[in-house]
Amino acid sequence: MFKELFQFISGKRETIKQFRKNTKYMSSGEYRFDGSIEYICRSDCHSLLRASEMFQKNLYKQVFTRLIIFLLRKVLFSKKINVIEHKLSLDDFSGTIFIPVRSTSGYIDIRIFDLTRNKVLTVFSRKKDYNSVIENYGNFKPYFHIPTVLWKSDEDLLIIEELIIFEPKTNWGNDDYLLIMKVTFELYLTFFKNKQEKIHSFITPQNLFQSLPGEVEIKDLWMKISKEITNMKLPYTLLHGDLWTSNILYKKSDDFDVYFIDWEYSSEFIFFYDLFNMMWLEVYMNNNYVYVEKYVNGDYDLYFYNMFAIFDLKFQSKYKQDYFIIYFLEFMKNRLSYFDTNNVLFIIPHFMKFLDTMKQMELRIEHKREKIQEII
Repeated sequence: MFKELFQFISGKRETIKQFRKNTKYMSSGEYRFDGSIEYICRSDCHSLLRASEMFQKNLYKQVFTRLIIFLLRKVLFSKKINVIEHKLSLDDFSGTIFIPVRSTSGYIDIRIFDLTRNKVLTVFSRKKDYNSVIENYGNFKPYFHIPTVLWKSDEDLLIIEELIIFEPKTNWGNDDYLLIMKVTFELYLTFFKNKQEKIHSFITPQNLFQSLPGEVEIKDLWMKISKEITNMKLPYTLLHGDLWTSNILYKKSDDFDVYFIDWEYSSEFIFFYDLFNMMWLEVYMNNNYVYVEKYVNGDYDLYFYNMFAIFDLKFQSKYKQDYFIIYFLEFMKNRLSYFDTNNVLFIIPHFMKFLDTMKQMELRIEHKREKIQEII
């Protein structure tokens, strides 16, 4: 615990160091950390309100963790940071929110928000990650709504994108969640139809299981997979890689729109990875079963039938839990390098409990159908 606490404090001190280094992109004023010590924001009402809408609240679930964060902010990170009047480095850009963002190498890049001009500046630390984002933009922009790249600098590793004015998740209703998933399925179906000829690699569930390190406690999960599909050849294709509702911006109006952001994890995954990732992380992060209930009920079966068919495979509803487990094995394979031992030990039992809940849902739905048949 003390090691993790030390790393957390060191990371926040590094954030302050990076903020001071990049004040050339920030407007003048008084800045402070937010309550969760996730980002640094100028202390004006407009910036504070927009920041609270843009970034997810209650990031720390455990009461003890929230208490530690509260104390750290009061004791170590309460001091204001003043940015004096100065000449900004970029024309027509003046940021008021500063946040470190995830890249393939950790939280080493920076995102700065200009709320007056509705622009977002990303400052990359590595050429490799900068090039990857530019490449992903070209790969996915024809098929998905992605914020437009307004300007870039190959020399300084900078990208400015449009800032989408979106509906805060606190205002989403059940219908909004379902609409977003519907749009996601439809866009992926179109994407797969246009990319299927570029499939070059495959993996079987058996090989996926064997590729995981032996110390990862997943044998109980593996035992739950039906033997009939352990050698099914599953194609790998280019995907978002971290798709869930926090990486989706929703413009709720008569002319609604759905935007997909944060493509840093984009790579090749099993073709259904993103859809199950969206369902699982909504449960794991928000305890929201809206997507899983629809999946278990069969509301997404047609989408999956069509998706599997694109790759000459047959979706079978009796293997719904099996597909979810295969996704999770892929999730562990790709995320192990980002997890410490404690996280691994926590997330696997959590997923096992989730499977039990999913099974209970299936039994309730089956019981309800039997009752309806009796009435008929």
